[in-house]
Amino acid sequence: MQDTGRCFFNDCFALVLVGSWKCHFHRHRARCVVLDCRNQVYARQRCVKHGGKRQCQVVGCSANSRVGHLCSQHASDSLKALRRLGRQGQKRKQHAATKTPTTATKTTTSTTRNGGSSDDGTADVVLLNVSIEPMAYLADEVWDMSLLALDKVCMEALRSFDVIRV
Repeated sequence: MQDTGRCFFNDCFALVLVGSWKCHFHRHRARCVVLDCRNQVYARQRCVKHGGKRQCQVVGCSANSRVGHLCSQHASDSLKALRRLGRQGQKRKQHAATKTPTTATKTTTSTTRNGGSSDDGTADVVLLNVSIEPMAYLADEVWDMSLLALDKVCMEALRSFDVIRV
């Protein structure tokens, strides 16, 4: 069922399937369109090395994008810049100040113990309820904590500093 040849892709030493140039594991994968490249396709018929992934949108950076349109280095920098923007002329509540704990008690009337017997005593259980106030405001807009919205806010901040080209 298998030929004696080895799989086409880098670092794969499995035997190829009959009438194929790929092993069983790589049978549904395509190869990069660049000549003499032995990598598998990531997107647009190219491997990551030859442009299958998008590049960081910061001017002068050639790293692949990881968070939205930014590489991992610039994504963390943009988050820091966004935090600085939020501190300038704006007072934001601290995280601990947005929570107001309340307590409630619950009484149990019977408890089964290890011996299988029941106890007629009562026990108090303290429950902690935390109410969270609406989200903090940043530049008169509601700050949405989802990753997508955070990415949009970061991109807007970077555009205002002319750091990115989009």
